[in-house]
Amino acid sequence: MVPLARLRRPREGRYWLDRALDADPAPSPERARALWAAGLLAGCPEDVTRGRRRAEEARDLARALGDEAEAAHAEYVVGVTRLFAGDVRGALDHFRTGVARGRVPGQHPSMAGLDRVELACAHAFLGEADQAIAVCEETRRTCAAHGEQWVLSYVERMLALAHTVREDWARAERHGREALRLKHAVHDVVGIGLTLDLLARVAAGRAEPERAAVLLGVADRVWADVDPDRWGSADLTGPRRDSERYAAGALGRAAYRRAYARGAALPSRTRSSRRCGTPVPPGRTHPAGLRPPSPGPPSPRGPSPRTPPRRPARPARVRPVAVRPRAPPRASGSPAARRRSPNSSPRGSPTSRSPTAW
Repeated sequence: MVPLARLRRPREGRYWLDRALDADPAPSPERARALWAAGLLAGCPEDVTRGRRRAEEARDLARALGDEAEAAHAEYVVGVTRLFAGDVRGALDHFRTGVARGRVPGQHPSMAGLDRVELACAHAFLGEADQAIAVCEETRRTCAAHGEQWVLSYVERMLALAHTVREDWARAERHGREALRLKHAVHDVVGIGLTLDLLARVAAGRAEPERAAVLLGVADRVWADVDPDRWGSADLTGPRRDSERYAAGALGRAAYRRAYARGAALPSRTRSSRRCGTPVPPGRTHPAGLRPPSPGPPSPRGPSPRTPPRRPARPARVRPVAVRPRAPPRASGSPAARRRSPNSSPRGSPTSRSPTAW
């Protein structure tokens, strides 16, 4: 489940989980795990509702089987679906209860850490930046003690979000860039999309409209294979629209489209998005590497005094070439001519493309 979700293939993961659930309806811990995993792979507003039902079914089944660890995992997914459905206050109470309960025996440490991440997220969505930062700082110390990188990447993103709420743009960018670095290290594609959206918001807050437009272009390309609508969450789509409105208003619609297209056209999602996280040096209008440098006129001062003089190139050595007499052309009806006929069809077979959270 996790590899398919993080490699931009949540729909395929959900498809196979649904098939497995239909094939083996017998109650078991494995079925409970598959149910909450299917709920976690929800990718649109309708799927969020269905995902919550799956997660609640998983929680009830795990409790009936006496498996508290799987019940805690399912509870996490229930809270995530509430958060994405817009029930932020309900999600806050849900994750506050989970964090107060603590980790149960057998619960995966990363899932216990994500309870704290989502608690901080709910605080930030409600404008409670100080509470979000306090939760994140405690969770960051726990991650450092255990060498946890994936959860830490979300902690850094939550810190960036909390400082964005405070409009402390310098700290927000620093934490956002660190989150982006960690997400590349663990190849968390959905997390990369979330972080790029946030960095675009930070760029807008720092009055860098061109950089915001480029970041939005890269972010939309990352989201294209996951869910272009950001699961229909107003808490995700609203800030993105605000960033776009600011950048387009500051640059003009035509310049905005050019900058956005430049970001969307960058060759590699992960590599280019990491470059987009680089801050803009003073006096520049775009991040390093996003626009190819123009060659410009040669320096009037000539070569640098430190540059050693070049040796004159040696003349190329000319070797005699033996000229062979050309064979007479074959008749057009010969087998060799037919094999070389431009009208002959090349061999080959059509290629197939495979179909397309966290």
